[in-house]
Amino acid sequence: GLKPEFPGITTNKKVAVIGSGPAGLSAATYLLRSGIAVSMYERSDKAGGLLTYGIPNFKLDKKIVDRRVTLLKEAGLELILNCSVGDDMSFEEIAGSHDAVFIGIGATKGKCAGLPGETAPNVYAAMEYLTAIQRKNFSLEYDKQFDFKDLNVVVIGGGDTAMDCLRTAKREGAKTVTCLYRRDAQNMPGSRKEYKNAMEEGVDFAFFTSPKEMIVGEDGRVVAIEAVKTVLGAKDESGRQRMEELKGSEFQVTADVVVLALGFDTQKPSFLAENGIETNEWGEILLDETHQTTTAGIYAGGDCYRGADLVVTAAYDGREAARHIAAALLQ
Repeated sequence: GLKPEFPGITTNKKVAVIGSGPAGLSAATYLLRSGIAVSMYERSDKAGGLLTYGIPNFKLDKKIVDRRVTLLKEAGLELILNCSVGDDMSFEEIAGSHDAVFIGIGATKGKCAGLPGETAPNVYAAMEYLTAIQRKNFSLEYDKQFDFKDLNVVVIGGGDTAMDCLRTAKREGAKTVTCLYRRDAQNMPGSRKEYKNAMEEGVDFAFFTSPKEMIVGEDGRVVAIEAVKTVLGAKDESGRQRMEELKGSEFQVTADVVVLALGFDTQKPSFLAENGIETNEWGEILLDETHQTTTAGIYAGGDCYRGADLVVTAAYDGREAARHIAAALLQ
């Protein structure tokens, strides 16, 4: 296929990219196109971040990601895998040996529902599940507790990640796969296409259902979810209808395992504050118009700056940051 052209390393400048997801790969691409050497640090055993471990094979062929990484390595990328910055190598060491740093660590911390019983061992975060199954598909070692074959699987949430979990569980041979969502199909944040695909693959949807408690059995594992029915009431300030619970409508949904797919928060590694890199109240990195952080020479982009967003916006941030980095280093 068509291969992007790279000039080779034509400058004496070197940039560190922390994270190999969409933002990091994009930043590396445009830095290498500028003739700048790039060292990429990735905590996992494969590059790609969300593209590799967060999006199922049936939505994104991993050969596409592997091809892009291979092209970048051929262009001069130095890829360091299994390296968690702040643990395996200090941020200060990396920053001190490069002319600039780009941080693209994403937003991978799953939100919790705050329900009684949700800390039971058979309640999982969406990314834990998707990552385990992707490792299985790669024929790598994975945690067998994520084999949901012949089990009653309940996924709480209505976004694209929830659809990924539902469709994955169905394809992995779960006995039943049920999605619990507090509103109706029209109000789900996920795409209509993903919802339609899940329906066609046999997923059950329980709309107007608000989980209230995880019912835990004698062995400490969840056996059911206590829920109430809801209706949509008056509109709030944003114009969206408020959700109202119906008194006396309590019922239970049987569950062998529960997956929480309620969105993602940013993780806030200690090396940010330790190096003067400021964040807002949600832990998102603060940037100026050049994608530079509050510490000179340190740039960022993607979900660690925007909060959980789209792959294309992360790629855009990586490109724009790379352009500003190149302009600053090569002026």
